Amino acid sequence: MTIDVPVQPDSKEEKGLEVGADVLLPEMNVDISAPPASAEIVPAPVAKTPSVALPPNYKPIPVPDAPALSQPLLLARALRPLARHIAVGLPTLVDETATVDRVAETGVWQPVLKPESELWLDVALVFDTSPSMCLWQRLGTDIHRLLSRYGEFRDVRVWRLRHAAGKVELTSRNGTIHKPSELLTGDRPSAIAWLRHGTTAT
Repeated sequence: MTIDVPVQPDSKEEKGLEVGADVLLPEMNVDISAPPASAEIVPAPVAKTPSVALPPNYKPIPVPDAPALSQPLLLARALRPLARHIAVGLPTLVDETATVDRVAETGVWQPVLKPESELWLDVALVFDTSPSMCLWQRLGTDIHRLLSRYGEFRDVRVWRLRHAAGKVELTSRNGTIHKPSELLTGDRPSAIAWLRHGTTAT
């Protein structure tokens, strides 16, 4: 699935942005309700150096970062049908209910074994890291929290699309370049969520 964020109207500030240039945005202080820094999808914007001399007693005013998803619980409930479990591996666990039924029906004290179970679906969250997407950093972080905190998926991995030298590269969160085929995790079913700036899929 593709998650599109709306295109904002052009402004004087946006006209000055070029692909590959550093985006200078004021650094925001986040309250305790905000996600931890480890959950950030894109690197934090570089703080802009003030051009005006500040007084010695200057102190910044903390401004809480508002959540990008207004109703995360409703979205989590909508994802519940995807939280199915499948049997994995050889039967090594004792099925207590089936064992009791066998003993009651046959009188044979022999355990009934069953395989372990785990969630069946993985999610690959792909985030476009073009300069215009810095404005949507909190949205990407909140989507990552939504997909990973409620235990509805076996694994949630974050990937980035990096624009460099006229081409697009797929990288992991530590900057390592990967092949697009690595979005699929072997024989595991996977869902790919793509968060990008624009109005149409490409």
